[in-house]
Amino acid sequence: MRALPRSLALAAGLAALAGCLATGPAERAKPIVLFYPYPIEDSLRFDGYEAAAHAAAPAYVRVVINDPTAALGREAGTETKVNAASGVIVSEDGLVVTAAHIALDRRYEAELVTIDGRKHPARILAVEPGRELALLRVVPFPGMRWARLADSTRLGVGTPVFAIGAPDNKAGGVSLGTVTEPRRRQRLEYNGFGFDDAIKLAIEVEPGFSGGPVFDRGGQMVGIVAGFAFADTKNGAVSLRAAYAVPANAIREFLGAAR
Repeated sequence: MRALPRSLALAAGLAALAGCLATGPAERAKPIVLFYPYPIEDSLRFDGYEAAAHAAAPAYVRVVINDPTAALGREAGTETKVNAASGVIVSEDGLVVTAAHIALDRRYEAELVTIDGRKHPARILAVEPGRELALLRVVPFPGMRWARLADSTRLGVGTPVFAIGAPDNKAGGVSLGTVTEPRRRQRLEYNGFGFDDAIKLAIEVEPGFSGGPVFDRGGQMVGIVAGFAFADTKNGAVSLRAAYAVPANAIREFLGAAR
């Protein structure tokens, strides 16, 4: 059978994955620009990974946290940003999840930037360091998309996954990896934050991925990036390709308690 041209194959993959990502009111599609900041080993590639990333990306948001009091009594133009990383829209009514260590405190304000560059103000509803989760809300907007949560208990060792984040503060970075430990027995704790049942991943990530989604090959979200490991070398910090994600089932429980 003759192979489909690359453009047609990508379109077919997007259509097949559409059921994993819900959508709001229709709006003319805007271009989605994704990039792969790290070399992809052959062992990490799976059929249709580019289509899967494009289908999942509209639920991704870059999260910018601002302190509205930072500029009070100071010169105009004073920097108010206290944090910036990633997040994901998880419901049709505009609920957004990120890591607690990104949102930090309810007194702050948030701005979300969708993958196509549109900016939206958001309100921080809850920050729970003990779950390493924070909940934000954005007013639903035309064309808004949201991720479908997977059953994270069904993950197995070697399950292919991909994360979307903002390496070097540039949104739309995609990294491929695999699950190495579906459920970490020991609670993960660091700097006053922590969570149970962490999913350990063999994946290349950096701070801009924090709070961002991790998807399976079918485009369902299995968790969000919360922590990662680095090794110190003479040339600086080099990733060990190890990251930890808050599982989707913990996120589902968090959302249920917040409603």
